[in-house]
Amino acid sequence: MERVPDNIVLDRFAHFVATDQWNVESNENIIKHIYPDRRELSSLFVYKVENDGLIVSGEGYKQLYKRPLFGEIIPKAFQNEKKEAKVGDSFGPSWTTFWFELNVQVPPQWKGLDVHLLWNSDSEALLFDKNGKILQGLNGGDGWDKREEFFIDADLLDADGRATFYIEMACNAMFGNGWNGQINPPDPNRYFTLKKAEIALFDRLAFDLMYDFKIVMECAKEFDSKRQRAREAIITGNDMLKCFDPYDRDSWQRARDIAAKFLGKKNGDTCHNIVSVGHCHIDIAWLWPYSETRRKAGRSWANQLRFIDMYPQYKFVQSQAQLFEWVKEDYPELFERIKQKAKEGRFIPIGGSYVECDGVLPSGESFCRQFLYGQRFFKEEFGEYCTEFSLPDSFGYSAALPQIMRLSKIDSFITQKLSWNLFNKFPNSSFLWEGIDGSSVFAHFPPADTYNASLSVKEILFNEENFKDKEVSQHSLCLFGHGDGGGGPVLDHMERAQRLYDVQGLPKIIQEKPKYFFDRLKEENRGHKLKAWRGELYLELHRGTFTSQAAVKKGNRKCELLLREAELYSALASRLTGFEYPRNELTKLWKTVLLNQFHDVLPGSSIELAYADARQLHAQVLEEAGKIRESALVALNQQQLETNSEEKEKVVTVWNSLPWERKEVIELDVVDNLTDDKAYTQKTSNGKCLAIVQVPSTGYKTVTLQELVVASAASTESMVSLQQKNNSFVLSNQFIEVTVNEYTATVDIVDLQTKRKVVQDGNRFVMYNDKCLFWDAWDIEVMHNERELPIKGYYEGSVSVTVLESGPLRCSLQVSFPISETSSLSQVISLSCVSPRLEFNTQVDWHEKHKCLKVKVPSRIFSDYVTYDHQFGFIRRSILKNTSWDVARFEVSSQKYMCISEYGNGVAVMNDCKYGCSATQNGDLFLTLLRAPKAPDANCDMGHHQFTFAIHPYVGSSFQDGRIIQSAYELNQPCNVCVYDRSLPKSSSEKVAAVENEESLISISCEQILCETLKMSEDSEQHLVLRMHECYGAHAPQSVLSIKSPQAPREVVTTNILEDADEERYQLRFTHADNRINIQVPPLKPFQIQTIKIKY
Repeated sequence: MERVPDNIVLDRFAHFVATDQWNVESNENIIKHIYPDRRELSSLFVYKVENDGLIVSGEGYKQLYKRPLFGEIIPKAFQNEKKEAKVGDSFGPSWTTFWFELNVQVPPQWKGLDVHLLWNSDSEALLFDKNGKILQGLNGGDGWDKREEFFIDADLLDADGRATFYIEMACNAMFGNGWNGQINPPDPNRYFTLKKAEIALFDRLAFDLMYDFKIVMECAKEFDSKRQRAREAIITGNDMLKCFDPYDRDSWQRARDIAAKFLGKKNGDTCHNIVSVGHCHIDIAWLWPYSETRRKAGRSWANQLRFIDMYPQYKFVQSQAQLFEWVKEDYPELFERIKQKAKEGRFIPIGGSYVECDGVLPSGESFCRQFLYGQRFFKEEFGEYCTEFSLPDSFGYSAALPQIMRLSKIDSFITQKLSWNLFNKFPNSSFLWEGIDGSSVFAHFPPADTYNASLSVKEILFNEENFKDKEVSQHSLCLFGHGDGGGGPVLDHMERAQRLYDVQGLPKIIQEKPKYFFDRLKEENRGHKLKAWRGELYLELHRGTFTSQAAVKKGNRKCELLLREAELYSALASRLTGFEYPRNELTKLWKTVLLNQFHDVLPGSSIELAYADARQLHAQVLEEAGKIRESALVALNQQQLETNSEEKEKVVTVWNSLPWERKEVIELDVVDNLTDDKAYTQKTSNGKCLAIVQVPSTGYKTVTLQELVVASAASTESMVSLQQKNNSFVLSNQFIEVTVNEYTATVDIVDLQTKRKVVQDGNRFVMYNDKCLFWDAWDIEVMHNERELPIKGYYEGSVSVTVLESGPLRCSLQVSFPISETSSLSQVISLSCVSPRLEFNTQVDWHEKHKCLKVKVPSRIFSDYVTYDHQFGFIRRSILKNTSWDVARFEVSSQKYMCISEYGNGVAVMNDCKYGCSATQNGDLFLTLLRAPKAPDANCDMGHHQFTFAIHPYVGSSFQDGRIIQSAYELNQPCNVCVYDRSLPKSSSEKVAAVENEESLISISCEQILCETLKMSEDSEQHLVLRMHECYGAHAPQSVLSIKSPQAPREVVTTNILEDADEERYQLRFTHADNRINIQVPPLKPFQIQTIKIKY
């Protein structure tokens, strides 16, 4: 016979396994033979869960964080009148829940044969036995992630072949309910049709033949046609089809034998090894709310437990302690099965974090808590810590993470997201990732460029081809299975994995744990051959996530800072007053914040339902943490001077939670008995009075209200003034002079020490078109700023600037103007007498479509780089455009500040809740304020916003000399002012003591070292834990940490982030005198994090 062209042969191959209806009806198609006989269910009944829908309608929103469980629905739902259901019925609308009772009767002639239940409701579903045991998740539709079959085990049937099952049907698809597109906002009225509900006889031989042939066919298609192995695959496939007779089952086995000869040829020792493991990436919220994720975890993990029982070589990994906690709470029996398989090394927790958080936006302490609570959960429930941090889908990775990982007993890192880069190809697959402090971890980017690998032959070949470090290693990692919406591997993955273990012409597929892979990599790196990458892993995509969903980003920042103070004051009150430390409450609140830091929630890329949940959760944290802080401060305040006098006076205690002395202008209520207005230094427009106070490091100052006001009025230090001249307002203090344009409210700033203008035309708002190519909420495109859109207030001349306060402690201007026909802005520009920080308290009513609002601060500083606040330190990024790597960083992230410096002068831009920013080569600094994407949340950022940013000029050889780090913290964490009635002292000496009462509760002798956290230990009500870091980027000398403590500790030790007893490696010297502990802190390296435990 003449040789037939390969394309014709391959078309013939495709028809044999095609899934379209025309081919499936042919006897020459193997798929038709997999289910040779089918039967209807004996009966099918349905029950709709009432009041289970999820709606977002302003005040009508109902948070539904957890859905009713099996025991709450069954059996009462079907005890009374039963409603029948049938194939073809529709169920909905979106997000509702239906329960089904299925009664099956297996025909006698099927006894002893494989029988499947087939269910396709076009949606997600969960199958239970009659007693409520979870059997398997199901996923309908016709897509690649379909899972409609369930193998009915014989022990589920009674002696007559009957069984009852229950199915919970969720009215959402695997990827939510997007309206005419996956990432579009959900269709609230989507209905789902029951397409299939039956039992079927399963032919294992036909099924196995199908997969044998698929692998051979893919080899024939994907192997190099000029190579011998490709020709063997063509011949093998042809021979199989010639052998196949649809009416002769013996021929099916002969066809399999032909395939076995081809698939049985092995590789040599030098082939590439792909360590493959089942994986199920579950977005804790994205195109669905939190309540649905709880069910997704149950569905997905039940499936993997089935496969672990069915396939002896299979291993499955799963991250995110929060998911495990939910499954433990909702499905305790399933959780116990998971723990048993974990003991066998088959169901493997990885990641170590509480959730797969955003890798850029959380604070450094939040990253620590992700691992503290995540790792401790895994150790408690599964007996060991995770050694790999898996974060495959975050939109960039902080340079602080390697050190934090190392201090959390993690030495390896897995992601693939940088394969999405649009400008530059990342140079390595396996490498050492070094953080800003020099700590390093082993990092691997699976070269399949996905965490949802399919194990197709094409993908496996690409995996080897794309592996970039062949000179160092012959191992790579592959995470296979469906993800994002959960699910994990399906039968297709499992059948491929067992056939592809060692096939000549392909890399070996080794089913093992990630730890196995990293152990091989470490062995291969003994000669230190791996390349190192130092600094952040910047994703050249999804830059809009630094800004989208401003309210949730603001909530995150405010919660992080409030929890810091609630813990600090509670810990101090616990040690000093006997205050009961609210450990459980604080842990719960921290976990809520960590949940909202999930990498599709905090970045702003989820649906509106998810943000209704997130905002409500943030509000709960702010309320409850605020009460905890208040209670702790009350306890601490009560420790001050007390007398038995019945006469009362107003007393002010000002608390400073930051670890340095600070001077601040504070607002106070007017004192009723001060009738002479001249007694007040300055009254505000809202009926308050202003006062100056200087508070010790992490401590307090207590004075009578009258004395504080009088002392402020009598202060001889330079005050702030305001003048109006030449169509402008001039605000000046001892540090800077600010000229505010009357027509635009833009500012010029002159540094009075150097007599140099450092900002010209700052506070200028700019708006751009912000239409993305695809990922709406995710992206800001490189061309977004090619053309500025006109600001209505500027071109109309309708900017209003009026005097609000004219000193001498603070000067303020009120600004307002329209941004567009639909959006407007108001602002209070303030300068106090104690700081060069010029603050802009800004409110925006924002109603735009695909627009982006930024504020521009043109500096007159010449530099090649800008410094950005970073977790536990800072990083510098070039503002030149010399390389494609520079160009790609046109929009970046920062925490509390960004600054540009030259010798002698610099300018910082600070914020209290913003993250996106940028800078140009000529020194213009931009803070990105608001966006207006329309998918997946059609109402993203619409409405009212309040935020504060500041411009802080500074003098000195560096921004550290200008105390920019301290100023940014002060903007974000103002002093806490407590005013209360106290008994009058009996003597004049007591009165003097009262007025001058001040004390630092925590201080450190080296200003480079920043005490970030004080809390009680996780393991003891008696031990304090304090976390500090070097913040200037330089070696810090030995220093003394002083803490007020009437009781001497037993010992002071260094520990890790997990507060692990095994890591208490070094005892620190300390002395105890005058109710203070003085601890000798060893020298710290640049950006080093040091956690110490003070044990009583």
